[in-house]
Formats: sequence, C-alpha cells, structure tokens
Amino acid sequence: MEKEKKMKKMKKISVVTIFRLILLSVILIVVICAVVAHVVKRETLDTYRDFAFSYTNTVSTNIDPETIEKYLKTGKTDNYWDSVESLMMGMVHGAKLRYLYVYVPEEEGIRYVWDAQLDDDSRPLRDIWYYDDDFPKEEVMEAYTEGTECFTTYNYGDMDLAAAVSPLKDYNGKTVALIQTDILMPRIRSNIRDTIIFVTIGVCVVMIFVMNVFYFFTRKRIIVPLTKIKTAAEGMVENLDRDKRVSIDVHTGDEIEVLARSFEEMDDKLHAYITENDHITAEKERVNTELALATKIQADMLPNIFPAYPERGEFNIYADMTPAKEVGGDFYDYFFTDTNHLAIVIADVSGKGIPAAMFMMMAKSMIQSQAITGHKPSQVLATVNDMICSNNRERMFVTVWLGVLDVTTGVLTAANAGHEKPIMYHPGGEFEVINDKHGFVIGGKKGMKYPDYELKMEPGSKLFIYTDGVPEATDKNNELFGIERTLDTLNSMKEGAPEDILMVIDRDVYKFVRSAEQFDDLTMLCIEYCGTDAADAPKKKYLREKEITLDASIENIEEVTEFVNRELRRLACPPVIQAQIDVAIDEVFGNIANYAYGSGDGEATVRIEVDEDEPSVTIIFSDNGVPFDPLKVEEPDITLTSRERKVGGLGIFMVKNTMDEVDYKYKGGKNNLRIKKILNIN
Repeated sequence: MEKEKKMKKMKKISVVTIFRLILLSVILIVVICAVVAHVVKRETLDTYRDFAFSYTNTVSTNIDPETIEKYLKTGKTDNYWDSVESLMMGMVHGAKLRYLYVYVPEEEGIRYVWDAQLDDDSRPLRDIWYYDDDFPKEEVMEAYTEGTECFTTYNYGDMDLAAAVSPLKDYNGKTVALIQTDILMPRIRSNIRDTIIFVTIGVCVVMIFVMNVFYFFTRKRIIVPLTKIKTAAEGMVENLDRDKRVSIDVHTGDEIEVLARSFEEMDDKLHAYITENDHITAEKERVNTELALATKIQADMLPNIFPAYPERGEFNIYADMTPAKEVGGDFYDYFFTDTNHLAIVIADVSGKGIPAAMFMMMAKSMIQSQAITGHKPSQVLATVNDMICSNNRERMFVTVWLGVLDVTTGVLTAANAGHEKPIMYHPGGEFEVINDKHGFVIGGKKGMKYPDYELKMEPGSKLFIYTDGVPEATDKNNELFGIERTLDTLNSMKEGAPEDILMVIDRDVYKFVRSAEQFDDLTMLCIEYCGTDAADAPKKKYLREKEITLDASIENIEEVTEFVNRELRRLACPPVIQAQIDVAIDEVFGNIANYAYGSGDGEATVRIEVDEDEPSVTIIFSDNGVPFDPLKVEEPDITLTSRERKVGGLGIFMVKNTMDEVDYKYKGGKNNLRIKKILNIN
C-alpha cells in the first residue's frame, strides 16, 4: 500500500523534463539579461564617458589658461571670452549636452568662468553656485587638487546627470580651473533599456526554439524509449508466471538501447532462474523433509519421554540435546542392564551433520548392546573401541562417558573415553568437577584400556554430565561460556530437579551466546539419586518451560525466533509448522517493538512451554507497554485487493488463522498474548 502511494506521487518524466526546461530557460534568460544589462550599461557609460571627455578636451585646447586668473579678478569679459562662450554654446546645442562649463571649485561652491546650457540660461562670469547634497564635491575637489579626470553621476533637481570633469592646467602644469560637461542620464538609460529589451526578446526566441528542439530530441531519444522500458519492466512482473518474453522496441544506438537489451536479457535469465529455482525449491523441500525425518529419527533414538521410568522412584533423570544442525553427533542414553543397574551414557562424535549422526547411531547401538551384558564400563568401552577400529576408514572417533548406577546402593561405576569430566553434587555441598582418569577416544586406536572408578551417590546427590558444547559455547566476541560459569549456574540450582537444572543451564548458555551462531551440539544429562526410600514416590508429569527477556526492538526479532527454533528443532518440528510459528513471532514481537512503548524503550518477555505428550508448543509474549488487545482489531476483508483494503490487521489475522489457539489477557500491568501450535509430529 505504501509503495502504491509513492507511485501515485511520482510524476511522468515528460512533465518533469518540460518543467525543468522551462525553469532552466528562465534562469538562463535572467542570467543572460543581467549580464547583458551590466555589459551594455558599462559599454554605454564608457561610450558616453569618452563622448563627454571629447568635449571637455576640446574646450581645454581652445582656452588660454593664463586668462582664467584675469577674468576671475576683473570680472570683465572681452572678445576672447565671448569667442570661447560661443564655442561652448555651439557644442552644447550641437551635441545636446545639458551643461558645459568652466569653473574653479571653492569651499562653498563653484565659481563660473564660462557656462553654456542647453536652455540658454547660462550663468555670468564670477557667478557662484553653492553645493547641494547630491553634487559630487569630493570627486571634483580631488580632480582639482590632483589634476586628474573623473567621471561620475549625480542628481540636480529632477535631473539625473552624468558628469565628465577635466582639469585645465597652465603652462607649469598647475590646475587653474575645471572643465565639466553634464549629460542627461535618461538618454543613457533609454539606450540601455532598448538594448536589454532587444536582447531579451532575441534570447527568448532563441531559447523557445532551442527548448522545442531539445525536448523533441529528448522525447524521441530518451523519454519514449524509457517509457517503453518502464512498460516492459511492468510486463516482466506481470508475466513471471507465464512463458512470455519481454520485447522492447528501442533502437537509439546508445546506452538506452543497451539498457533495453539488458532488460530483455534479464527477462530471459529471470525466467530461467525461476525455472531453475522451482527445481531447486522442490529439491530443497525434499531435502528438508528428509532432514526433518532424520531429525525425528535421531530424536526418537534417544530416550525422550519424561519422567523416565515413572515406576522407579530411586532416581530422577532428565536429558536434552540441541544439535547445531538439523542432526548432530552428540548423543545420550540411559537404560537398565538388569533390575537394579541403570546404565548412563553421554558421547560426542567428531564432526557434525549427517555423517556424525550416522556414526552416532552406530556407536550408540554398540555401547548399548555391550552394556546390557552386565560387563563393567571399562570392558564395554574397550570392546566397542576394538569393534569400531576394525572398520573405521573415515577415521572418525567418539568421546564417551559411561556409568552404571546401582539404584539400591547409590554406587556409580564409570569409565571415561576422552570425554568431559562429570560434575557431582552432594547434599550440603556444591557442584564440583570430578577429576576422573581419561582413556583414549573410542575409534582412535585399537587395543586401548579404560580404567573404572566409583562414585558414591547418597539421597539428594546429583550428577551432571555434558558434551563440550556447554563449556565451549562461544559469544560474538569469541569468549567461551566455560566451566566456571557452568558451575555458577549449577550451584544456583542445587535444590532444583534435573529438568529445572538443564533448563537454567540452557537459558544461561543462550543468554551468553545471544546472536552468535551455535557452533556445536549442546547435550546434557542430569540424574538425581533419591534412594530406596523414595522408590514408590510418584513422579510429576513433565511440562517444559523456557523464557527470555530482552529489549523490545525490531533488531531482536531474529534472536527471539532462534530462541524458539532451538526448541522446535529438538522436537523435530516439521518445517512448514516452524515457518508458520516464525511468521507469528515476527508479527507479534514486531508489534510490541513498534507500538507497545510508543517512542520510548521497554522490555518484552517471551516464554515457551512444550507439552511433549500432546505434543504442542505454547508461546507467551509479555510486555509492560500500553494496554492493547490485538484480537479486537477489525479483521481485514481479504476479498478486496491490496489497494482497496484498509491498512492494518492483516498480520494478527494471519496469526489467528495459522495458530491453533490465540488469546490475550492484561494482567499484573502486563499485556500477555498467548499462541499455541500443535506440532502434528507423525
């Protein structure tokens, strides 16, 4: 919907091109006219300047500078004075100058020697004209004292004048007077205006012609071909599901034609890719189905019904395996070799994936078949080692810890073939690592011997065995979870049941690793010895729970999804159901991240409950944000198109239709949305 709104706001390239051409033309016309106006004004003023100075220079050559002092002293005119006056009047009328006069500047005004005016209102000899505010007094005084020319403009009454001032020097080079001619500025402005109008009209005509030529060329060579490419691109999307190829009639002979041919080639490759992708998808689905089946087979091979042996109250045992891939090489096992002896196994095959899983199944079967004969753990490991070494072309090996618990006495006899050291807890104490003697790995070398050792378990004692996936779990900074953290977690749950202990270990490992990829299989087993006095005590039904609390942000959706998927993989959840759950997580947690806390920050808790009897998965999303029941949002009309349908409500609609149960409660100041999915594992 948002994309469609943006498309509506987009303008056609032809309209944009015309608008930009007009804008560019206006800018060019303004710039050209401004430049022309400046140049014309400068050139016109230069022309008038030269014109004005030609008259002041002519007057200068026809005046005897020695007469100036005499005329100013006596105030009397003569024939020579009259001849100069006549010459200047002829210049004024012949060239239509406004004023042409010779004067001596004084502090308060100018004192005339000769004055010729266009209106024949000349001032007499020795008459003084007092400066007004507009007269260029400073320029005039500088020209007189420095003996230099100047050209300036000023106002006199309602007249705008351009004045050219030239010094009249005596034979010794001393300035004795100034010769000034004034020209009316309207004549200058009129010439400038006429020139600008003429240039503007010419530029507009040329620009309109150029615009039309450029637009015609642009439309033919760019706009029309691009429109054809756009139409073809839309056709590519519409015809993806049909065997119809795109053909673009563009022959411009430039990069646009190359682009058109590229679209055609891309269309061919896209159809080929879709065909190939269909085959790959089908093959991937087949592989995923087989992997899901392999995961289920592996999970079914391991004891996974809890509580185990509900009729036996002497012990409480729980185990868990989370493979790094769909299937893994770790395994655990427990079984009775006779009425009172419980064999316990945990092992780690070298490598991962299908090969490790196959080797794991073989090793598990061999160990069980040898252990039920009643032999000691050392003999079982030695026999299995020789059997594997006799036909181990792939050079694979497995580390194994094998123990046999006498449930009547609590005596545990064990042997270790290169596996992690067990961790033991006795009532009143702490969980501690047992530094047992290690033998060589199974499958490494034929004829190896493995020493037995005994551990005494009393009622309340707990044994924790594990693979290296626990202490070697690595975060994004390549830091290991380590044995110390493992012990800290175990000691925080000393009084907990085995299933609770493993749940907390799994939670702490996951919090530590966070978004880093799981590198190794994570397998754990915990057994609590209850003693013979508890033999008839009933065992509770198992309902596994896990939870994670983290910032309610879009970036954490992936972490929540992986948190849930770890449990789904352990349960061999079908890929289709897992995909539906992932979509639900994305929608629900995304809504919490976007809307629960407005523009502020907050946390969200995600709890997963697994009922392995049904089997089903329940996920509860909790947050402290604004109370909001998403189930009350009006359901969208899916019969309408995406353009016609209102925005919102589609996500929660999908969740309600893919999950088996969805409900909402606001309790304890928290929003609580619960979704449940039955796994349908056959």
